[in-house]
Amino acid sequence: MHKFKDATNESGILDVFDIFEGLVMCNLHSPSIATLAIFFLTNATQIGFMLGRHNELNR
Repeated sequence: MHKFKDATNESGILDVFDIFEGLVMCNLHSPSIATLAIFFLTNATQIGFMLGRHNELNR
């Protein structure tokens, strides 16, 4: 769980975008994987935002 919280910092968010960009570039021929990547990115962003807010409240 600690590693997951660490991913909410700026570098962690950038890493998620880098992974997403890599998925898109590698899988442009596969719409289903691209859709899954977008779905994952959206959920990861929301989860990261919620964890970030949770960490701010606990400080």
